[in-house]
Amino acid sequence: MLVKGEVEHSSFLVIVTFSCDDYSIHFPRHYPLILTLARTGIRFGEGLGLQWKDIDFEGRFITIERSLSKGRVETPKNGQIRKVDMSQQLTNTLRELKHHRKVETLKRGWARMPEWVFVTMNGEPYHESYIRRVFYKTLEKASLRKIRVHDLRHTYATLRISKGDNIADVSKQLGHHSVKFTMDIYYHWVPGGSKSEVDGLDELGSGATIRNLSATKEKGVSRGSD
Repeated sequence: MLVKGEVEHSSFLVIVTFSCDDYSIHFPRHYPLILTLARTGIRFGEGLGLQWKDIDFEGRFITIERSLSKGRVETPKNGQIRKVDMSQQLTNTLRELKHHRKVETLKRGWARMPEWVFVTMNGEPYHESYIRRVFYKTLEKASLRKIRVHDLRHTYATLRISKGDNIADVSKQLGHHSVKFTMDIYYHWVPGGSKSEVDGLDELGSGATIRNLSATKEKGVSRGSD
């Protein structure tokens, strides 16, 4: 079941539990692609551009080497080739998809199995406009407000950061050019440790505060100068 929740300070929708039930029921052929986007945070075009040689099932990671946009193969944004981790659910789903694709190849009489991971009934990679239409239909069936496919990327980042995952790792998975860039976007989702950090001042004891106040007076520093 898809569960919706409005996000503070943001325009996108957080899908708290993305089990993709509606996709697997109504659009089973497209389920693996949507799950891939939701579980890795890769860009839409990077997902469409995945080839089977990019997937390491044993190591449970995907190498992002290209992006597919309007039928054109491009390098990933920022020109970075990177590796992204796969969850166990995603690994199992893509492994099962590969098995079904081999069966489909024989059934349809294709000369060889398509190199692209996500393909149409003709063995060709999807066009992004088609996937968007399917995605919007799924949201409608699930009674969720309309969001962009790209917002699955934001959802991935938000969920990981809000549960305390290493932001440097999240930034690397997303393919951002720096951790600072990631922090600038998602800082308000970093788990609030502010109270505990402030409470840490109490552990120093009142004596530390008094000593520092005395030192300030001795140096003639006026309070409020900062």
